[in-house]
Amino acid sequence: MSRKTAREHAFRVLFSAQFQQESAQVLIERYLQGQETTLDEKDKNFVYRELEGALREQKHIYARIEEALKEWKLSRLYRVDRAILQIAVYEMLYEEDIPESVSINEAVELAKKYSTEAAPAFINGVLGTIAKTLEEES
Repeated sequence: MSRKTAREHAFRVLFSAQFQQESAQVLIERYLQGQETTLDEKDKNFVYRELEGALREQKHIYARIEEALKEWKLSRLYRVDRAILQIAVYEMLYEEDIPESVSINEAVELAKKYSTEAAPAFINGVLGTIAKTLEEES
């Protein structure tokens, strides 16, 4: 399986977590147990690392997203778009082995598949702003 597919699994759990009252750990474990036949150990580890990190660093990630939003508030975003951005920003901030351009491209592809027609351009713009900010900071 590719990282692209594993990332899509992480997105699905992160999206569903917005509707659940259970802990992130329980949601992750339940999802991964349900994927026994389709995810190998390497993919499970990637999904787990993405989810655990995106949830652990949620406040910092959300703060970065809000800084990049132009005349928008995080609470106004579609939950699908918020989950897509959260995964991508987590990768941009914390996963050194994943190039920012890959994180942005994969987020845009998820938006094309799961969100509205306008979402890919919106997601690309927000992540581009964040990438520029990160570049200026380093």
